[in-house]
Amino acid sequence: MNTPTYDQILKAYNNKGYTYFGGTVPYNLNIWGIRKQFGNIDLFDDVLGISYLDETGTEKIYMHQSTVDPGKYYLVTKLGNPNGTFILAPGQYRGCWHTGQHGKTKYAALVQKPGYGLFKGWRDKVLNGRLDRILDQNGDFFSGCSRAKYA
Repeated sequence: MNTPTYDQILKAYNNKGYTYFGGTVPYNLNIWGIRKQFGNIDLFDDVLGISYLDETGTEKIYMHQSTVDPGKYYLVTKLGNPNGTFILAPGQYRGCWHTGQHGKTKYAALVQKPGYGLFKGWRDKVLNGRLDRILDQNGDFFSGCSRAKYA
């Protein structure tokens, strides 16, 4: 995994028209993901990263392998949403996370803020174990996700 420089991350944000938190406020986190275009299900073949300035103004970047796509279990099992499993679309989703408990074991993590419904993405209800990025009946992204109100 090649670590991008702070300037490369800043340039990518600017090229996409995203807001990058830098300047003089220390620890104003930029949390980002780099998804492989044709990744594999159930593999950590994407990258999640955090970049920020510390209290001395030093640029910091931390990254690790991860996945930003749902796992195979969620692509073969009928779940609660009649439209299928949510697959997050690329974009900037500001102010959507807070610290909380995740999963059945309730481990400490960044979790979606209750009521945050600004996510956009596809749904997959084919149940074939592959990512089938399906738009809504009008050809638009679905909004919200599994914890938000269905759209």
